[in-house]
Amino acid sequence: MTDLDVLADLFLKRHPEEAAALLENSDSSAVAELVSGLPEDRAVGIVSILSSNMAASCLAHLSDETAAGYLGLMASRSAAAILRRMAPERRDGLLQLMSRPTRLQLEVILIQPMHRTGAWMDASPSTAREGTTVAAARKRLLKQASPGNELYVIDKDQRLTGVVPLHRLLAAEDVALIESIAEPPSSMLRVNASVENALKDLKWLEVDTLPVVDREEKLVGTIRHAALRKAAKEQHNTTQISDENDYLMMANNLYVGLAEVLATSIARPKSALPPRPEGGNAK
Repeated sequence: MTDLDVLADLFLKRHPEEAAALLENSDSSAVAELVSGLPEDRAVGIVSILSSNMAASCLAHLSDETAAGYLGLMASRSAAAILRRMAPERRDGLLQLMSRPTRLQLEVILIQPMHRTGAWMDASPSTAREGTTVAAARKRLLKQASPGNELYVIDKDQRLTGVVPLHRLLAAEDVALIESIAEPPSSMLRVNASVENALKDLKWLEVDTLPVVDREEKLVGTIRHAALRKAAKEQHNTTQISDENDYLMMANNLYVGLAEVLATSIARPKSALPPRPEGGNAK
């Protein structure tokens, strides 16, 4: 590895977001070549913070097995956003290469419209059913790759009944029941809430993550404020591009229409012109 390679590797490791911003303006095949040469965890980290369009373009240059492996290690909301930008045939193929739990989590998100909160949530929140002991809940959390900062307490019908901050879970007695140390959920977002309305929740002033529930208040996921902001930005960019395309189409249609009128006028046969009066010019 050259000194330049070492410097680039160090920059990618210590400043992944700045690196991703630079990569956005690069050719997707070059980005794919760079990413494929990184350790898997670092590659996943870089792809996760690329825009969904660039990430999808990047993965288009990688094998199905590699792309599915990267997507399977990402937060489900990020993976789903990238999969939406792929052709249906490849998206379905990649999903089939993933484990069943991962595939089901992603499919739950993918059926949500892009402008709804459910399309951007993490469909695998850390949960514990009422009646679970603190010791059992802690043991289960240790098996999760990204447990988050809260544990969500649900009843037998999957309804959200409480929230346990991670620091409280770690300090509680092993034999205590999980619901005894839980706080009532202070705010919940509906899975079908628009991204715009979800961002208006005042609870964002206090927390970084909120639970997402369906109409029966059953827990279906969690969402981070950063994910919602990213969703709003992508929607704005998509709308802007759509508006520009609509304007160009309108201008093109107008141009074509004028061209047809002009062509018709030029090509009009002489017989269609009014007859010239006999005896010279009309007075």
